[in-house]
Amino acid sequence: MLLDMLKTSIKMNGTERTHNILLAIMFLLMLITCNTCAAQRIFVTDNQYSADYKIYITNNRYEADWIIYQTDNQYEANDNRGRWFVTQNRYIADYMMYFTDNRYAADRIVYLTKNKYEVKMGL
Repeated sequence: MLLDMLKTSIKMNGTERTHNILLAIMFLLMLITCNTCAAQRIFVTDNQYSADYKIYITNNRYEADWIIYQTDNQYEANDNRGRWFVTQNRYIADYMMYFTDNRYAADRIVYLTKNKYEVKMGL
């Protein structure tokens, strides 16, 4: 569902896209509970200046810098680069991410995959 929401937002314009991305982020935050584990925990921030990376979501896997699998299981993300577990607790997160709808303002272009074995990420 999250993947579909983000892919749909790529085709939208301006305010609709921003609204859809915010809904996707809120959906992620509602699904996640505060947990502790090692590696690949990310926190989604609204402040681009406090983020470690500014992320743009793309529909095209071949233009992506990173291919990411988002998991709801904190242990699946443990020590697995490219498998992200989103946490609501910024203090236990390994990285803070800001999602932008401007590909040129992004540090990384990300493609979200449904297959956890095709991840590609280099930090």
